[in-house]
Amino acid sequence: MLSSNRNGLCLIKNKVLILSPYQTVMPAKADMFFGREEEIAQVAESIDTTSTAILGARRIGKTSMLSAIGRALEERENLLFYLDGYYVEDYAGFFAQMRTEWESDPRFSKLDFSLYGDINGFTRFVADVRTLYPEKHIVFQFDEVDRLLRHDTSDGRDEPLFRMFRSLAQKQRCQFVFSGERTFLDKLADPHSGFFNFTKPIKLGLLDEKIARELIRRPMSLIGIKLESPEKIIQRIYQQTSGHPKLIQDMCEMLLMQARQSGSLVITLQMLENVVRTFEFRENCRSTFWSQAEPQEKAMSVVICQRERANIDELLQELRKVGFDLTIAQIERGLRYLTLSQLLINVEKHYEIKPQCFAEYLSDFPVEEWFNSFLSEWQEKQEK
Repeated sequence: MLSSNRNGLCLIKNKVLILSPYQTVMPAKADMFFGREEEIAQVAESIDTTSTAILGARRIGKTSMLSAIGRALEERENLLFYLDGYYVEDYAGFFAQMRTEWESDPRFSKLDFSLYGDINGFTRFVADVRTLYPEKHIVFQFDEVDRLLRHDTSDGRDEPLFRMFRSLAQKQRCQFVFSGERTFLDKLADPHSGFFNFTKPIKLGLLDEKIARELIRRPMSLIGIKLESPEKIIQRIYQQTSGHPKLIQDMCEMLLMQARQSGSLVITLQMLENVVRTFEFRENCRSTFWSQAEPQEKAMSVVICQRERANIDELLQELRKVGFDLTIAQIERGLRYLTLSQLLINVEKHYEIKPQCFAEYLSDFPVEEWFNSFLSEWQEKQEK
């Protein structure tokens, strides 16, 4: 017999089935979104005149952040348009997605979306929406724009789509909230790009311990799960995840799996240590902090982990010793990305590893094996 209750527990043939409240695949729901209040307020308070770039590596919570910003903007009666750009790779895909997302909205039933199928058409779309709703402030949220931005700069193009966005924002026709990762990061640092000095960048970092505590404790409490030693377990989870929101939820999901297997409604310290020791957990931590890091960037992080800290010259010398022939510009670009992904922190022109347990994550293989793997992958890319 199956029954359920508001606590997220089910009884199946007298056995307890725990339903996880953690969002390990989809963006966080409103009641599972913790922290970022300061960043959300920054966007909401400046949106009348300023566009924003939400920057962060994969799984740091950019889409969840955009959802929270969207709720704040709609409370202030902005007219909000959201578009998921993760699978948008060219102009045709962008305008098709725009039509798919917005044409069925009854608020825009008077608009002829066949007129908005190119760059000039987007400008017309903004003008038509302003005519329909002259009292509204228009805000576009474009999530995961890296692929579209790469297309906008390919084959000799000089960012015509995104320069048009900039022009509309500067003329106060509308404003934008973009989210992106490494391509976006590169463009913000490029003085030749239309993004240079266009948006206010907000880089999503790790959660502090107070917010992480809420993300661990509140969902567990809601589904009736107790922690054997709450302070020790929370501190250990925070230490192992360094406050990365996705890793916290992944670890909590793995703990709930341990509880299911034992038939217990209590998370114990032993369950936690069982999770920490798994290859699955360590691999998840490595892949999360490396995110889209290129082979030479992963090698840079191993060097810094070995030395505990390094500056650009030291990185250049150490990487050349193991076979990476890199320029200072390549090193600088890599450091920007590894800092964005929350793997590194810049301390007085030296870079240090930010996650407390990253050295432990690397312990599955000898350092030489990591370097050989990265070098082989890098050389293959160089030959293409």
